[in-house]
Amino acid sequence: MLDYKSIKQRATLENVLQHYGVLQTLTGRGPIRRGCCPLHRGSNPGQFVADFNKQLWRCFSPECNREGDAIAFVAEREQITAAAATRLLMKLFSIPTTRRP
Repeated sequence: MLDYKSIKQRATLENVLQHYGVLQTLTGRGPIRRGCCPLHRGSNPGQFVADFNKQLWRCFSPECNREGDAIAFVAEREQITAAAATRLLMKLFSIPTTRRP
C-alpha cells in the first residue's frame, strides 16, 4: 500500500525540481517561481510556474498546457504513468512502502 501523504511530504515539488536540475533555472523568490518549461523545452521565461505552497506547477504555453503535482511532473518528464512515477519518487527519495497490518 502506498502512503501518498508521506510520499508528497518527502518528494516535494521543490525537491523534485531540484533533482531534475530545474529549480536553479527558475526565477523569483518565495513560494512562486517562473521559468521556461522544462517539459517541452520552451523559451518563454514566464511559461512555467511552480507554486511551492500549493505544491503545484503549470505550463501556460499552448504547446504544453500541462499542470500537476510532483508526481505528475515526474510522469511527464519521464514519459511514464503516475503509478510508475510514484514508485520512482519512492526510490529516488528513499521512501519506504507502507504495509497493511
